[in-house]
Amino acid sequence: MNRMAAVSLFVGILAQVVAAPARCEAAEGPQGHSSVTMYMRENAPGTPRLEDLPLRESVSEHGITWTFEKPARVGQFVTGSWYVVGPVTIAKIDPAPTYGENARNGSVLNIPVTDRNASGFDSRVHDGRYKASLAAKLPLTMKPGDALISTISMPEGAKPQEPSGGGTQSGSPVLSACVLTCLAAPAPADAFRPGYCDRTQTIRLARNLRRELLPRLPYGKDTFAWPMMGGIWNGKKATTAEDWADRYARPWLEICWFNFDAALAYQPGYGHIEARMGSMVSLILATDLPAERKERLLLNYVQHGLDLYSIARAGYYGWAAFGGHGSARKWPIVLAGMMLGDEDMATPNKSCPNCLFGEDMQTMYGKGWTGATVVFGGHMYGSPLSFWQANPGSKEGDKDGGPYEHKAPKDWVSWNHQSESYRRCCTGNSWVGYALVAQLMKAEKYWAHDAFFDYVDRWMYEDQGPILEELNKVCTERGWKVFKDGRGPGRRASEAFVNEMWEKYRPMVEKPTDGWKKAR
Repeated sequence: MNRMAAVSLFVGILAQVVAAPARCEAAEGPQGHSSVTMYMRENAPGTPRLEDLPLRESVSEHGITWTFEKPARVGQFVTGSWYVVGPVTIAKIDPAPTYGENARNGSVLNIPVTDRNASGFDSRVHDGRYKASLAAKLPLTMKPGDALISTISMPEGAKPQEPSGGGTQSGSPVLSACVLTCLAAPAPADAFRPGYCDRTQTIRLARNLRRELLPRLPYGKDTFAWPMMGGIWNGKKATTAEDWADRYARPWLEICWFNFDAALAYQPGYGHIEARMGSMVSLILATDLPAERKERLLLNYVQHGLDLYSIARAGYYGWAAFGGHGSARKWPIVLAGMMLGDEDMATPNKSCPNCLFGEDMQTMYGKGWTGATVVFGGHMYGSPLSFWQANPGSKEGDKDGGPYEHKAPKDWVSWNHQSESYRRCCTGNSWVGYALVAQLMKAEKYWAHDAFFDYVDRWMYEDQGPILEELNKVCTERGWKVFKDGRGPGRRASEAFVNEMWEKYRPMVEKPTDGWKKAR
């Protein structure tokens, strides 16, 4: 296949996959997006009987079809994802999976969390991370407690692209993913899908969402600017809550490190972009947009948190600090826990004490050379520092990818300069939105790492003029890249919407804006 044909095929498949919804009945909402029922306790649905569920030979979702050996009883969770009452045998999956050296459209049953360097979906995944032993083979028997993740692969010759704009990060060969869950009995129509690593299949209900916890911040518009309008945004000048709901309508693959198997039809290939999207979503949910306009986004984002929580609870080592890669996974868990009134979920530092989160590892108290008392933990900062091995190829031959701001720039080594680069490009500027919403929701006690919030204040308020003058003098002398972020104090998130909301509503938080100068 020549390159033009491959690109044409890729565009066609991408359009088909992005457009293909789960097959469920739904009314049309604003701008053509399907709406969902807002389930409250007063209109809570009952649990159907087994015989009330449709008997189906197959179910389809976002371009993936699972065909059963014989008709089975099926139902849908509140987000539209399918479940089947088992046991059941899957006889066929479309698109058809292939195996071996040219594995494509792979499926994984009960995806394990023990190896962050393994993926079972497509043999083209970077760094030799494809593990054929993970790939589910047909026919496949599922029993209650099982979850099958099935994927659609990128077409041959297509170049992976970041779905939210920007350059390619992960190079993932995976395009889209969906989950088929096997339950022991029917679930109410307002049930969330159990997290795909939750083998106990805890059923949580949308009727219990504590929607009153969300702020209702006046904004005055129902569209929200996103600066990278390529990819899935198709050049749109502004986005809606419904657009953002689409980005979270399918599961994000969050186990293979560096997002090497991210589902690039909708999932970013870099944690930094995940965090920027999380900041946008959190603030959209916190606006005074009518609740029915936000409901599908709320449901999908809570489901995202449930998936992440299931991964952490299953024993995953976490999303450790490495540039921007480790960001964005903690807040969806905390928010989902708060919204559902689940204390364990809302406090992942307690319930998952061995799970690492990038934002916490990269923010810490200590006196820095700029005068701040909360500092950046570094490009690669482990807990403890021995978490990371010595940096290969470092000219200094030392392990110095961790804390560095306690030193004046004249005493930095090259890895310290790299840490400063990641501090400025790919971390703090993406955390601003959800840090603000967390504080407005008084979620600091659940987050349980105050340095994060003080650091974001520092990021937004510290005057960069004199700092950059001193820093860039050293960079020039050493032949390092200089830093051009010289805009002075404040409003330094990556998105205008986030900056605008910060400027308006950060003063509502009952904390001084100079907290970054004096540790709490």
